[in-house]
Order: sequence, then C-alpha cells, then structure tokens
Amino acid sequence: MVLKGSGTVIAAPGHTPRINITGNGRLAIGGTGDVLAGLVGARMAQSPNTVEDAFNAACAAVAQHGQVADDWPPGVALTASRLAQRLA
Repeated sequence: MVLKGSGTVIAAPGHTPRINITGNGRLAIGGTGDVLAGLVGARMAQSPNTVEDAFNAACAAVAQHGQVADDWPPGVALTASRLAQRLA
C-alpha cells in the first residue's frame, strides 16, 4: 500500500511502515500519482512476487519519484508527462 502525500507512507503485511522523505508540493499536480503507480508497477514486474520484494520495489519507486521532484529545476513547471519522461 502506498499512501501518496507529504511524507508518503509505504506499508505491507509483516513490515514496519516506512515514511518517504523525498518529494515536495510539486507532486500535488494532477497525474503525478498515476506516474507513481506506473513506476511502482514497473518495479514490481522486475522482481519476484514476494511481499518482501513488492515492499522493497514500492519503497524504491516512491523514493525515486520524490527525488526527481526534489531535483526539478527551479522555474520549470513540473507536469505528469514531464515527470514520466524524466523517470524513463
């Protein structure tokens, strides 16, 4: 489970929930959650199908998603499509 917001929470059965520290208010733009969902799905597809692997894939995707927003150039509008391109 990924609860996107300020301090995105990642949780899974049998795991201590994690709070992601990357990301900022720019991710409040429509569509960025869809980009995150796609990134999580892509990461999960690349790993075995255990709860442990899914949890780690979700944590990595959330951290990467937030880091791209943190590194976004000042004065350049962040859009979902630009975010997805930067993640590719």
